[in-house]
Amino acid sequence: MKRLILILTVLAFSVSLRAQNGETAQGYNTRGDRDEVRVGWSISPAYFLGEFYGPHYFGIGYTLGDAYRDIVSEAHSAGVFSVEYSHFFKNWISVCADFGYTPLWNYKTNAFGVKLPSDKGFMFHVLPKVRFSYLRADLVSLYSDIGLGVALGSSAGKVTFNALFHTTLLGVTVGKRVYGFAESNLSMKNIGFTIGAGYRF
Repeated sequence: MKRLILILTVLAFSVSLRAQNGETAQGYNTRGDRDEVRVGWSISPAYFLGEFYGPHYFGIGYTLGDAYRDIVSEAHSAGVFSVEYSHFFKNWISVCADFGYTPLWNYKTNAFGVKLPSDKGFMFHVLPKVRFSYLRADLVSLYSDIGLGVALGSSAGKVTFNALFHTTLLGVTVGKRVYGFAESNLSMKNIGFTIGAGYRF
């Protein structure tokens, strides 16, 4: 009995020392950091580009005006550029603020094939998120997150507002203070995935 008590005391003391050194009983290591800043890039969603879609006329229409209407090409985008700040309240949960900018443009010609000045615009989004971490080890972390925000768009003289739903099905970071990340998204903010780099402090 005395031996069992001694073993339990030693184990409890060991766990206490590990916690003081930044490690928990689950094997996580917080490294003492509670904040992160990251930058990312992803592919623009179709409804962002939809702000630039216009009618495609080929010189024949129902009216004379339709026949000579300017032709608008499909929209183009350099992707979604985002900056994010996150703060850990616990070793497994954090709140995040995601700010993003999406440049948009298209090309136009008139009914005679003459090029016209292109339309340019942008989408700016603000997306609060809650992130759940499955693992926060020294070199690798795994997580998922969910968020709801808003996007402000401006193009061709009009302003639009869109609600944004976002979820990360699985994200992974590799690195200590400075790290790279990749995540699989089901989102109105972007299509498919996000990649980038971040810094912990």
